[in-house]
Amino acid sequence: MKRIDFQKLINREYGLTVELFMINWMLKTGIPYSERTGRWNVDGVSKFILGYSANNHTGSTMHTQPLSIENIDMQVDGILSRAIVKTTDTKCINQWRRDERIYLNKHRYFDINEDVPLTQRGWYLSREIKELNDFVGKDISTEYNGRSFINPRISKVYFHVNGHGYQVECYVSYGSENHKFNYTQSDFIFSQKDGESVDMFIYRCKEFINSKLIEL
Repeated sequence: MKRIDFQKLINREYGLTVELFMINWMLKTGIPYSERTGRWNVDGVSKFILGYSANNHTGSTMHTQPLSIENIDMQVDGILSRAIVKTTDTKCINQWRRDERIYLNKHRYFDINEDVPLTQRGWYLSREIKELNDFVGKDISTEYNGRSFINPRISKVYFHVNGHGYQVECYVSYGSENHKFNYTQSDFIFSQKDGESVDMFIYRCKEFINSKLIEL
């Protein structure tokens, strides 16, 4: 069990592995949505700490919220600050803080898996997440999912969180369609396993994708 002091958490004294664990825990324990206006969800812990607005979210409680791959550290800093210290008159966030005993200079204990892979160049989670974008534009093998379209190429990579763990989602475009990007359906999604560290999850995703790349 790891002792987490919430003041130290927003001071970023624990590292990205712990911070990402805590963000997923916050979404898991918080009230996702408390009211709706038309098709938009306008309130909830997830909306408050992730910072999305009412007009850019699908409204599904299982929908994952994309994190900024290239600015992951900055976004994590903002999420933790909003979740723990930002003042608001939104009832759901205040109730959640009381229920989960989230206060500055208070602490709780969490069972956090901090396993990291052993690599020759060393492992830095922030760098590894940012390098997910390096796959964009890379050609992949046609046999990875049995589809017959020619010249598949990774066109977009997303890093998601939704309170059920993290996901890496890859969209693929095809030469037969002039590599036109299609938002409607991603081609493969990797999900973090129960109890798996974020580090080992990212490593597993990157190893799989690398195994499907075509060396030109």
